[in-house]
Amino acid sequence: MSGSLATYHPIIARDIKSDMSYRRSTDEPLKRFTEAKTSIGDIYNELETYVTDLSLFYNEILNDNGNVPEEQLQEVTRFKESIKTIRDMFMRDTMKVVFFGR
Repeated sequence: MSGSLATYHPIIARDIKSDMSYRRSTDEPLKRFTEAKTSIGDIYNELETYVTDLSLFYNEILNDNGNVPEEQLQEVTRFKESIKTIRDMFMRDTMKVVFFGR
């Protein structure tokens, strides 16, 4: 009876090996996804910085009695909102896929 527990089963061993290689192969895409998610998040952080700087610049012009077309002010506001929405998506821990489009 005790000998039957220590019996080597090649079919079971093969299943374990294939399961381990499957995990390794699926971990790689997840790792690449995580790296891509981080890189894209960094890009949007940088974009947000540029748009915020532009907004501050426009506000300085307005405070110095300058003239900034209303269209440009609205465009900067839309950019800030869009970037915030996209960044919020990237910050989700449960995010699997993000689709960009119109």
